[in-house]
Amino acid sequence: MSLLYRLTVLLLGIAMPHRLGAIPAAISQIIKQLETVQKVKKPKANKKQKKASQEQVATAAAEEKIPPQPADSPLSKPLVTAAVEPIDKPALPPPLTQLEQACLHIEEAIQDSTLVVHPATWYYKGRIYEQMLKHTLTAASVTSASFLLDEALMAYEKVKQLSQPASQFYSFASANIAALWQLYLERGIRYAKQHAYEQAIEHFTVCRRILPEETTPLFYMAIVQQCNAQPEAALHTYTTYGQCQQPQPAIVRAMADIYGNQLKDFDKAIALLDHGLTQFPFEDSLLEEQYNLYKATNQLPLYESLLCQAMLAQPNQWDKQYAYAYFLQNEDRIEEASYFYQQMLKALPRQYAGWRQMGILWYNEAIKTYTTIRKLIAQKQPAQLHKGTQPLVWVIPRLTLPVVDRYAAIYYPTSAYEIMDCHAETRNWLGGPRISDQIKANTIPYTAPLFLLIKQQITAALTQHKQMQKIIHLQKCLQQSAHYLTIARTQNKKDKVVAQALYYTYYHLEKYRSASKLLDAMHTQKHYLDACSDPFSTKQESETSETQEE
Repeated sequence: MSLLYRLTVLLLGIAMPHRLGAIPAAISQIIKQLETVQKVKKPKANKKQKKASQEQVATAAAEEKIPPQPADSPLSKPLVTAAVEPIDKPALPPPLTQLEQACLHIEEAIQDSTLVVHPATWYYKGRIYEQMLKHTLTAASVTSASFLLDEALMAYEKVKQLSQPASQFYSFASANIAALWQLYLERGIRYAKQHAYEQAIEHFTVCRRILPEETTPLFYMAIVQQCNAQPEAALHTYTTYGQCQQPQPAIVRAMADIYGNQLKDFDKAIALLDHGLTQFPFEDSLLEEQYNLYKATNQLPLYESLLCQAMLAQPNQWDKQYAYAYFLQNEDRIEEASYFYQQMLKALPRQYAGWRQMGILWYNEAIKTYTTIRKLIAQKQPAQLHKGTQPLVWVIPRLTLPVVDRYAAIYYPTSAYEIMDCHAETRNWLGGPRISDQIKANTIPYTAPLFLLIKQQITAALTQHKQMQKIIHLQKCLQQSAHYLTIARTQNKKDKVVAQALYYTYYHLEKYRSASKLLDAMHTQKHYLDACSDPFSTKQESETSETQEE
């Protein structure tokens, strides 16, 4: 689809007001010019032209057949011609494009005293310069497109001055300005994702010029400056953004991260987080940042002491207990953290953060338990003796032959074995170590494979018992997680983390109907899951192991 066709459809189908009669005739001519697509066709030759062409070819062929001339003939001598210098002709300028022609005509229309006061004149000037700007952006930098942007914005602002707020021209001009702002914002975000930070900052700066009242570009600009190791500039931008918006936990955390990790001002970062926690007492992101800062400086014992002191000094301030429980959760002290969360929930049953964090706590514990179970299952069984070897069975005086036969029948069903009496090599019951002690100490020169296999079987039994205990614990964790996450879900259905954790909890508890119902509700909210989001899935682990083997 050609550029001209797209521009025509855009102008006539979308941008053009419905009241065509309100547009001056001169401007309508410019629009019709944009509609015209000049198609250059190669002319077809008729029969007479074809016949004349054939005769010319035949004549030229006859002229080429010149009879041979004598040696002294002037025709046989080579011609000597003087060198002719080429004449430099000025290059013709390239033909104007449809947009350039429309631009010239709209500039001529602006010179007219009647058309210059009509909003349609300025509106279509804005549309033309906007289209030229978009084509320039694809092949040039933001700086080279600055003139076109200024002209388009100036034209749209002129439209708003010449028309009423309820008119179509006014609304179309406002929408086009917003579209330009969105264009630069999206391009800036793409540059930021590609780590082209300077280009991203340029685009966000242009966004601020297009719509100064919009603060979203400030937020993205601060993030880019923070990633580009410009801490002072990022702090200034965050501060400017915070002055235009209500206090936000994300801004507090970002500024604390800059102070703590980039500027190495630990005290300033902690003071900023403490102030933020007075505004957002149950904010997990601020508590997490505070925990990370204390951990990075090896001051976790001090942090725990400060939390305990604050909790004891203000026992009715349940946010202090919540902060201490969050600390215990990060330290994997699950039972203690659960206790303090429950104490807080008894006093504040409608506190969403408590129910959410309790559900996440048991959900994460279930993931850890599942990982441990997989490791236990993956452990290799003790290697058995090579087939064909003749086992040696040590027999102490009190170990009777029937007992030996019974164990040998279990462990050596197809192999012969030899019974050796170690009575002569072992002291009596009161005079020295027992045979079992010698086996444990590996002091007997040829320890019996029978005892080795018994030990292996005991180890395998203990491992299996541990697996069963972990499986029981996993079931408990999933049930606890389902209980607390269900309550949290009833209080806030927009939390995607809670919804996703609850879905997988239902699924692995084999509550498939509840899981399916929840998944339908998530899809209604445009919240979709992929295969990699299941923490209990082994697909990602198997792919990782295959990559390592390669």
